[in-house]
Amino acid sequence: MCGVAGLLDPSSRVRDARVVLDRMSDALQHRGPDDSGVWWQPPLPVGVAHRRLAVMDPTPAGHQPMVSASGRWVIAWNGEVYNAPELRVELDRAGIAAWRGHSDTEVMLATLDAWGLERSLDRWRGMFAGAIMDLERRVLHLIRDGAGKKPMVWGWIDGVLGFASELRALRAMGRSMPPVHEGAVAAFLRYGCVPGEQTILRGIFRVPPGAVLSWSIDAAAGALPQRLDWWNPLRVARACESDPLSTDVLQVPRQLQERIDAAVARRLRSDVPLGVCLSGGIDSALIAASAARLTGSTIHTFTLGFDVAGYDESAAAQSTARAIGSKHALRIASGADVLAAATRLSQVHDEPFADSSQIGFLMLSEFVRGSVTVALSGDGGDEVLGGYERCAAIASWWSARLGGRGWVARMQAGFSRQMAPLLVRLLQRVPQLTGQGSAVRLYEKLEKVRALVLSESLDGAIDALSSIGPESASLLAKAAQPLARLQDADDAITSDGVLRRVLREEFAGALVDDLLVKVDRTSMSVALEVRSPFLDRDLVEWAWRLPIAAKVRFGRDHRSFTCKWAARELARSVVPEVADLPKMGFGVPIAAWLRGPLRPWAESLLSRSAISRAGLLRADAVERLWQQLLAGDDAPRHQVWSVLMLQAWSERWR
Repeated sequence: MCGVAGLLDPSSRVRDARVVLDRMSDALQHRGPDDSGVWWQPPLPVGVAHRRLAVMDPTPAGHQPMVSASGRWVIAWNGEVYNAPELRVELDRAGIAAWRGHSDTEVMLATLDAWGLERSLDRWRGMFAGAIMDLERRVLHLIRDGAGKKPMVWGWIDGVLGFASELRALRAMGRSMPPVHEGAVAAFLRYGCVPGEQTILRGIFRVPPGAVLSWSIDAAAGALPQRLDWWNPLRVARACESDPLSTDVLQVPRQLQERIDAAVARRLRSDVPLGVCLSGGIDSALIAASAARLTGSTIHTFTLGFDVAGYDESAAAQSTARAIGSKHALRIASGADVLAAATRLSQVHDEPFADSSQIGFLMLSEFVRGSVTVALSGDGGDEVLGGYERCAAIASWWSARLGGRGWVARMQAGFSRQMAPLLVRLLQRVPQLTGQGSAVRLYEKLEKVRALVLSESLDGAIDALSSIGPESASLLAKAAQPLARLQDADDAITSDGVLRRVLREEFAGALVDDLLVKVDRTSMSVALEVRSPFLDRDLVEWAWRLPIAAKVRFGRDHRSFTCKWAARELARSVVPEVADLPKMGFGVPIAAWLRGPLRPWAESLLSRSAISRAGLLRADAVERLWQQLLAGDDAPRHQVWSVLMLQAWSERWR
């Protein structure tokens, strides 16, 4: 893992580019504390800076920015290419390369010399984002892996193209940053993150997953990039689905094990200590079990627990650790831990971000980094293997409703609307009637049921179940149309067709905009590299070709369903302790924390003076939400958290 920054200055507006590049590099020191480097060769108007977290070949032979043997290519990048050893053997057999060390960076440059950019991107298996300069053709390329694991932002700022792993490095250029994008703020309040290519700042964008953006280094200031989608997730998913596997569904769990093992084996390569983040769920258990079996030795596993019923998975994680024989470490988060982590989040994220599980993952990352530099995780398992109940519920409800069959069709919208007041009253009373903890999980499910029942369309259902609260528009100081979340075209109105569409959107949308942002920023804030075997490209493409029945099993008349069927079947033979546990996710008791240890911090950010300074929200609307939460109603907890994260970001950014 590393940090990348750079600039293209076609009009010579930067007085001392080397100093600016050093400042941009310093802003990313947390991503790469082990080494730094700058490539700047006037009169060329382009330069790059790099911060290194040394994982593969930590010697000076792995230093970046690095120039290819031919002198044509210069690269500064962030990530890992896991199949670099196999590519190196292939290049050796062709008599192409002479090696200086054993870093994957050197292998990447050798493939660029041998095959060019597009073929090299297609051959790399890993996570990556960075800058590649083709000095022969005088072109700057910004690249990003297909799953969008690693970040890269760019924008023209006062006539200078800046690009970096994080926004903070663009700010370090010392130029006047663009204003906040009101539509991005509106979308953030609705979804808890800023979706798509637009960042929170107007005119600053993200490189899309699976894309290359290219500029001539002789281009005029403000030039738009040429774009190449070398691995577009939606397009590739549809292509895989149109070429399904002809396999017996009962054989899929065994095949899944083979692909997990292959993905894990690639990610066990490391020149520094490595462990596994272990929750109480199926995904991380399968990864940990595979790692233990493949290494043939005791692996290190790590779990974060909470002293709140309904949120703590540490007992299940410890059962898995005993079953696979790992050396297990457990940390139970205290109120002081929660406060320390929450107040650090505005430093961790340089854009507003409101997935409250970020608190837990930050504490887990700090805990893990105390022992190892690299950790495997189960991220991506739900998106790839059909683990989200909301996706199955949308498919079940809307395929029946739009297809005009079954019990859903008999209910239709009229009856649904009659049910709405009852659902609202039930939602309001669940926490008071049954207390906190596990009751809140029931409460969350009922909220989603209500959103699904009242939705007017399939798009509306998907959007409603993706949003974090209904109050976003009323909170804004200035009305704005929120940025749209990613939407794919409809498939056939069947449960399989609807489910495939929803899973594609989860992978290309929420996974990229939410989960992977959380994992990257929190882990890299403490210089921890997190690897996700379920996002291995070969495994993902295989999973997209599977029959839906291998992912979600629908019951008679679609009244029930079982998510992640193949993974559960595999778990029964590998880690039966967790195979039938209900899905919890990495949730946190945010409402209880806001009424408890986080209350003084929250009230300082929600004061009328703080709201006025930021100028983004209406103080009266925020005050109503806050008082509703303090009165014991958990309904606005996610919306309150999004307001807090927006306020904390604004205080720090401005």
